Amino acid sequence: PEDLIYEAKALSPPKTPIQIRLAELIKETLGISKVGMNYSFSELGGHSIAATRIISRIFKEFGKNLSIKLFLQSFT
Repeated sequence: PEDLIYEAKALSPPKTPIQIRLAELIKETLGISKVGMNYSFSELGGHSIAATRIISRIFKEFGKNLSIKLFLQSFT
């Protein structure tokens, strides 16, 4: 259950407009309702296929090309 994800530590919500939009992309892709900026992608249930989908959407929306490695490192 999703609620178990957030029991370990308090949720730090996204603050900037870019963080908010990235959190929305992650929520939509992973099918979760909350994203804490202090949680790793894997803690949120992310995996390499989901990372690829999010990276593709980031490129379409922001014109930024990220590697999977860089994407995953940014969430640790």
